Amino acid sequence: MLGKIKYSLFFSFIMISQVSPVFSISDYQYSSHQTVRDFRIAGKYEEGINLLLDMIEESSSKKDLKRQLFAKIELANFLWIVGRLDECLYYLQDAEVTLDKIDDSWLKSRLYQEYAQYYFQLGLFELAKTYNGKALKFAHSDNDLKFRNARLAYLYGSRSSFFAQKGNLDSAIAISEKSLSFQDNPIQNSLMLKYYMESNFSQDSTEYYLKKVLKMIDEDGHTMNHKFWLLNQAALYYLKNEKLEEAKPLIEKSTQIAENIKRYPCLIAAYTSKAEYYKAMGNEPEEYRYLIKVSNIKDEFAKTKAKGIDLTMSTLIRLNTNKIEYLNKKNSYILIGVVFFVLCVGLLFYFLIEKERKKNKIAEEDVKLMTIERSELLRKVDSVRDEIINLAKNNDPAFVARFKDVYSEWWAKMMELDPSLTPEDLKFCAMLYLNFSTKDIAKFTFVQCKTVQVKKYRLRKKLNIDSSVDLYDWLAKI
Repeated sequence: MLGKIKYSLFFSFIMISQVSPVFSISDYQYSSHQTVRDFRIAGKYEEGINLLLDMIEESSSKKDLKRQLFAKIELANFLWIVGRLDECLYYLQDAEVTLDKIDDSWLKSRLYQEYAQYYFQLGLFELAKTYNGKALKFAHSDNDLKFRNARLAYLYGSRSSFFAQKGNLDSAIAISEKSLSFQDNPIQNSLMLKYYMESNFSQDSTEYYLKKVLKMIDEDGHTMNHKFWLLNQAALYYLKNEKLEEAKPLIEKSTQIAENIKRYPCLIAAYTSKAEYYKAMGNEPEEYRYLIKVSNIKDEFAKTKAKGIDLTMSTLIRLNTNKIEYLNKKNSYILIGVVFFVLCVGLLFYFLIEKERKKNKIAEEDVKLMTIERSELLRKVDSVRDEIINLAKNNDPAFVARFKDVYSEWWAKMMELDPSLTPEDLKFCAMLYLNFSTKDIAKFTFVQCKTVQVKKYRLRKKLNIDSSVDLYDWLAKI
């Protein structure tokens, strides 16, 4: 189970916000940044969102453009953290339109990284990597080592997770080491512990990062999100090495934090650890209880991602259409201008046209990439039905609970039709609803085909279903 947890759950794009006076950050903007960071450390995301909304309104009335942009970008960060991806994209696009009008490298680095975070949450890793690269480009232009190093540590740490997500642990470890060379930080140390645990490259390195993680757990000043991943990764180490007594308090603390901050990746990781702990303890009821919780949260998270991808895809198509219309109009003016200008001016406009065409081509490629990755995500959502069918085939005790959870409305209607239906009756109805044949049901429940046929006859009689009615169709229309 531990091996199936995605790397994205161990680096859920924790925003370590940086500031840099080299990029003309004003005193009040720096102060605002510190106030926002206090909310982030405490895990008070809703309070932070309200503060930033007030800041946007205030700066808009005072026509303070940079502070307004800062607030919109920070607000987008808080919104993807709490899973409000549609609103996150709105504020990112709104900020991007305004940011094109001013020259501020720090804000551009922040904006592009938030885009990277947003796409990472949706599972669009190539787009995330592209925007992370843009953020790095602007961050490298900072000449103040203190602020630049902190920012680069975060950006390279973020980049390492993209490679880990693709299973490229060699590159992930190398990039993580680069991140730590700029600045030591809790997330990167917890990730390095995970990378070495998963790769089995070096036991000494694994022990080294375990000690660093345990030390950081006792330190103050970390965000609730950072504290969670430190606790969770240390717990996973002890679970893997069957040290259950050491794992238990870490799991309890990390679960409490996850339930307080209510972030999907944290809840999934916390409940997965709980399930693994109870599995190791031989407590099957508790293990299944937490596995069901994990499954429910994953389903909810997948729906949020699918909604975000649909919104992003439609937005990219709209932006691409606007670019094409703009390019066609601009080309018309350029062609008229060529007639009146000398050859050198004509060449200049030619290069401008080529530049616009390249931008348009990139936008079209983004849409194609989005289409491919959207299909992949929807395929993962559809795998829930396959999971239930496999549980039934294995006669798994968790089959009924999982079926009831996914098809809750159908289950409720069956109970209303005949409250006298026994759990065994409902399980039999569930298998018929999934289109299992008489032969299949007999095979997977270890009975004879004749027994299944008798069950069908008794079910018809109990539910008053005429013999002329197809039982499978009847159940499917409930």
